[in-house]
Amino acid sequence: MMYQEAGVRTFYKGLTPTLIQLFPYNGLQFGFYSFFKTLWKPVMSKKNEIGAIGSGICGSGAGLCSKIIIYPLDLIKKRLQVIGFEEARKSFGSPPQGSNFYHCICSIVKREGFLGFYKGLSPSLLKAVVTAGLTFSVYEQTCAILLYRHSS
Repeated sequence: MMYQEAGVRTFYKGLTPTLIQLFPYNGLQFGFYSFFKTLWKPVMSKKNEIGAIGSGICGSGAGLCSKIIIYPLDLIKKRLQVIGFEEARKSFGSPPQGSNFYHCICSIVKREGFLGFYKGLSPSLLKAVVTAGLTFSVYEQTCAILLYRHSS
């Protein structure tokens, strides 16, 4: 049905902001994680090891900071993806305006102001904090297991 109405391009709506946000988001996450880890070790760790809880907390902080910085691109991506579904989302408020990345940015600034780029940030932050915390905790524990197995 979507293909019949809008063609192949309908499956790629939001791809540009997704690609633009992907690399900086992951780079920021690892950068913030490294930063928080260096703060954590001397203060909270006696053996200079971060542990599962420490890596989870540092990862959560990294996810929080990264998402706040990258969120406007995430919002633009989501707005571009729902274009064409105006009838179905009438009850949620005015439909997004703009047919491409640039027009979407201009529409947000014109209709909602700068803070419009941060609408819906809270649930997105919750997801980012939990997933980044778990990801980095599992990452550190996996590295520790691999080091232990490799050294014995």
